[in-house]
Amino acid sequence: MRRHQLLKALCATSDACLGVVVAVIIAVLAAQVMFGSSVLAVTSGSMAPALQVGDAIVTTEVDPSTIDVGDVIIFRPNEESAVVVTHRVNAIAVGAHGDRVFVTAGDANRSPDREPVGSDDVLARQALRIPAAGRLVASLTTPSTPLLITLGAMFAHLSLAIAHAADRVTVRPSHRLRLRGESA
Repeated sequence: MRRHQLLKALCATSDACLGVVVAVIIAVLAAQVMFGSSVLAVTSGSMAPALQVGDAIVTTEVDPSTIDVGDVIIFRPNEESAVVVTHRVNAIAVGAHGDRVFVTAGDANRSPDREPVGSDDVLARQALRIPAAGRLVASLTTPSTPLLITLGAMFAHLSLAIAHAADRVTVRPSHRLRLRGESA
């Protein structure tokens, strides 16, 4: 009977875990769609001590006209770059075309970045820092990871459900067959 209770408890736990996994994935996707936010992993020490390597940051979309000195912004250093940079705004100036440009620098850097950041290159503003969550974020941002986690959780749940169902089956002794020549 103990085994039956253990399997029942494990099935309930796997139900809850599977529900949490699915809920977290849905919540993250909904937040990205509804609020224009995303989660990024910090991969360099240029913003130390404010942001440490391995931290995660939550970003929100930003209108460049609302950026102030001291804000931490996420931008592309140039239009062709696939890399994004997270640095603090040290000064705001007017560009050649009358638009706002931002002089930025990492907190750990002694001098500002070589080129000012144009309004069109700003992607987002930092909204929140999550210490030490960057490694998890980096692993979850690969396209296959959420699918693999969900499939693994479903497989574990299914395995436990089958074991629980098999444990509930009552095995009844069968009638003994008599062999030829055997007396009753």
